[in-house]
Amino acid sequence: MYSFSLRPLVTSVAMGLVMVGGIMPATANDKIIKMCVDNNDWKPFAFISKGKVQGIFIDLMQSGAEKAGYKVRFKAMPWDVCLNQVKTGNMDGAEPSSYKADRAEYMIYPEDAATNQDSKWAVGKADYVVLVKISNKDGNYEYDGNPQSLPQPVYIPRSYSVADDLKKLGIKTSTNARYDEVNLYQLLQSNEGSAIAAGVAVNAILENKFFANKFRVSRQAYTTKTYFMPFSKTSKIPKEDIQKIWDEVAKLHADSAWMRKTIAKYQK
Repeated sequence: MYSFSLRPLVTSVAMGLVMVGGIMPATANDKIIKMCVDNNDWKPFAFISKGKVQGIFIDLMQSGAEKAGYKVRFKAMPWDVCLNQVKTGNMDGAEPSSYKADRAEYMIYPEDAATNQDSKWAVGKADYVVLVKISNKDGNYEYDGNPQSLPQPVYIPRSYSVADDLKKLGIKTSTNARYDEVNLYQLLQSNEGSAIAAGVAVNAILENKFFANKFRVSRQAYTTKTYFMPFSKTSKIPKEDIQKIWDEVAKLHADSAWMRKTIAKYQK
């Protein structure tokens, strides 16, 4: 399985509400799946460009669905809003999503999602990295694998599973912001604490001159999350079709030629 656990390349996020009909326009006869995605910038895996949701994850899910006879309409929004839209039945799924027991109460995941980080039905993986403000008292901090050592509070986007993991350990977190970029801005205004963000998001954010050279990124990731294409339990998509879509995604993921071509498209 391709592991999309990219690390930051060194030491702006699109936040609009947009919709795209997928790789090919949907017709009146197409079977439509409505999926919401996090509008944090996860370039090149899931991001917004020229009003469209695109990226490697998006192509993988769209192509798998097309092979199963469906078109996907992706709609970008804050992740907590996306999850709530799935809960209330307004969306067929929140994509891509790591497995959590509480999410599994209202979303259908592949059968091994809770136990197998290398599931063949996974869309991919992503590292979550630790950042500290260089000029803070913790500016030389290097994460060593012990969560209790993290400078607190730890800034993490609202509704991200990493925040729940830390809260269970009794670690003080700040989840009032929805975006990694906003969390890093808050960390810049503080004299203490750290931030945990998706490595792919950090890549884009630290290219911004406002943030460049102001953070230390630990070499060791805090964790690596596996991402899936779950469906709402209230979705009208038949379960056998959901499994067929997952199987088609797995075939594409195992097709090295298709993956190389798709990855190359976003490296131009």
